[in-house]
Amino acid sequence: MGGQAGDRVRLAAGDAPGLLIGAIRDAAVQWRPLVPTSARLVDVNTIEQWEAAVAELWERLDSMGREDGVAAMRTLAAACPASDGRAAFELAGMYDSMGFEAGASMEYERALDLGLDEARHAQLAVQYGSTLRNLGRLDEAIAVLRAAPTHESTGTAPRIVLALALHSAGRRDEALRIAIEAQIDALPRYHRSMRNYAAALTEGSG
Repeated sequence: MGGQAGDRVRLAAGDAPGLLIGAIRDAAVQWRPLVPTSARLVDVNTIEQWEAAVAELWERLDSMGREDGVAAMRTLAAACPASDGRAAFELAGMYDSMGFEAGASMEYERALDLGLDEARHAQLAVQYGSTLRNLGRLDEAIAVLRAAPTHESTGTAPRIVLALALHSAGRRDEALRIAIEAQIDALPRYHRSMRNYAAALTEGSG
C-alpha cells in the first residue's frame, strides 16, 4: 500500500512514535540494501528538487509498468540529498504499489531506523501495517496499526486498516467494532448510540 508524503517537520513528542518503533522493531525482518550504489543519479541538487521529482513520479504511476516504476524510484532514492529515511520510505511505497510486498517491508524497516517526519511516520504505519497483512504477518500488522500515530494526512486510515487486519485474523467482531468507531465522528448525530452498539460487539469477549 504505497503513497505520497508531505514536507519534513519536527517529530512531535508523545508515546505514539515510541510505541510504533517498538511494535515495528518487534516485527523486524533482516534488511539488505535494495538501492545499488551504482544507480544512475538524476539531476537533483536540493531536497526541494528531489521532493518535486518524487511527486512527479507518483503522478505518472498509472502509466508505468511494475519494473519501470521500481527502477525509477530506486534511482531517485539513490539521488536523495537527505540523510533521513524519506528515500527508503518512498522506495517502500513504490515496491508496495507495484506488488512487491517483501521488498517494501525491508525498506519500511530502513526508513524507520533512519527517521521520518511526522507525516511520513504516520503514513508508514498505515502502509507497513497493510503490507504485513498482505504478507500474512497478522499479529505484527495489528501491533503496528494499534501503535500508529494520528495525523491529518492519514485520518481514520490506521483504524480502517486495523479493522481489515483483525478481520483477516478471524477477530471479526473486534474488526467490525473498530470499523464502526472509526466513522462515528463523521456522523452528524447518533454518536452515543453508535458507540454503545460498537462496544456491545465485543462485550464479554475477554
